[in-house]
Amino acid sequence: MTLAFAAVAVIAFSTTSTGDYSYQVAPAMDALLRGNVGEFFRVQPVYGGFAVLGRLPFAAAARLGGGGELLVYQLGVLPCLVALALIGYALTRIMRRYGQAAGAQAVVGVLLLLNPVTIAAIRRGHPEELLTAALVVGATLAAIRSRPSLAGVLLGLALGTKQWALIGAIPILLACGSGRRMRAALIAGVIAAALVVPMAMADSGRFVTNTRAAQGGGAHASRLSLWWPVASTEQVKSNTPGGEVLTVRKLSRTWTFVARPVAVIVALMLTLVFWRRRRGLLPADTLGLLALLLLLRCLLDPLDNDYYHAPFLICLIAWEGLRVRGLPVLSLVAAAGLWATISSPWLSPAALGDQFYLVNNLFYLSWALLLGGWLALSLFGGRSTEGAAGSRLPATLRSTLTRAWIGEPQSSALQQGL
Repeated sequence: MTLAFAAVAVIAFSTTSTGDYSYQVAPAMDALLRGNVGEFFRVQPVYGGFAVLGRLPFAAAARLGGGGELLVYQLGVLPCLVALALIGYALTRIMRRYGQAAGAQAVVGVLLLLNPVTIAAIRRGHPEELLTAALVVGATLAAIRSRPSLAGVLLGLALGTKQWALIGAIPILLACGSGRRMRAALIAGVIAAALVVPMAMADSGRFVTNTRAAQGGGAHASRLSLWWPVASTEQVKSNTPGGEVLTVRKLSRTWTFVARPVAVIVALMLTLVFWRRRRGLLPADTLGLLALLLLLRCLLDPLDNDYYHAPFLICLIAWEGLRVRGLPVLSLVAAAGLWATISSPWLSPAALGDQFYLVNNLFYLSWALLLGGWLALSLFGGRSTEGAAGSRLPATLRSTLTRAWIGEPQSSALQQGL
């Protein structure tokens, strides 16, 4: 853990830009740092309240030390990365318990922190994406280890941090096991409401504006999206001093407005299919389902950004760490694909010129769709995804877990494994 915390500090303080934080979160953070609660509600953050409250003590320390916005942001990154490091620690402990090699444990722990989209999230001003992902994975681990109260707390905090956590709510609650789901749901609901309702009541106009921003509605189609090939091409003048003319892809506002809700509907449908086929799976496969749903969230979002992929990759790493023998090869492939898509000099505008967007989109869709198809086949293809956790569990414990998973009475042995 010492090395992990050192890495967290290096990553946090290596960023020299606050990105979107400056206008999406900083005004609300500054209001709380000045003790002006009324202004906080008036300029409330684009995301949930925990996106600010979870970082507030660190931001206060930066302000007391005389730091400006950059230091406030850097120190605010720390708890988000620490949450991710703690998830890595929990995963490697479970992997060690089931006999995974030390090399595989190390790769999982390192890859959670050091990957292209984790770094992109911090540089783009969105460490709350990592915090939400850590909370979602933590809630899933708590659920499959029969700790519904903890699962409910972590899920509620995730819902109060960023809206996309709603995609993981039902899979996490189902993973809690028969007789425990209601408790987890009530706890999550109370915590999420405590973080969301005050902002909605204090300034409903601002809250509605933020909700619409989270839902989408912009006209542009990102090259990291299934929608890019079918979007229309338009010439627009940039806001730069030279007024450079840019070629962009646009969809109708109707399509961009419904795309994110469609992703939630697709997630619900796949969760239902997953639940109906659960007899061939283990509870830990919930992490695989979440990885698939979060990848679809990226593919189906017209405004897909590189850092949107961080939750998908984090869930994929966690799933492979628990369910696949040896190295998390699929996660390494996904990380490499993301690096090549967003950072490779061979797929950059300088190398590809006018063909950059077309080639980049084709490359991204090729590996992302293949990976998504493999995940879907593993989860829904009628074959059990035997892996480290599944194959190394004692037969009696596997039987207990399976009974709990399909709704039969649980036993105390469920506390001991996945």
